[in-house]
Amino acid sequence: MILELYPAATIGLSYKILTYKIESGWVALGYLKDGVSIYTNNSHHIAPFKSAFPKIKTCKASFNFKVTDAIDESALEQVINSAMQNWTDPSPLSV
Repeated sequence: MILELYPAATIGLSYKILTYKIESGWVALGYLKDGVSIYTNNSHHIAPFKSAFPKIKTCKASFNFKVTDAIDESALEQVINSAMQNWTDPSPLSV
């Protein structure tokens, strides 16, 4: 989904986590034993998602999906777009 939205994103590792970057922002994707984590550069990127889906585990600026969680793709796209288009913290993985 990230590359569909941002095909020109560069892919690299930051703290051993797969990170997709463009000039204006980034999103990182971490793999867990039973799911994935999406990391952003600021908590305001996930705030609407966190309010809409309180059962999904979240941290400061990230959330964790279990394999069994239903994922609202539209809401996830909004998080990705917010993080990729609104760089707010130049330090990597401020989560």
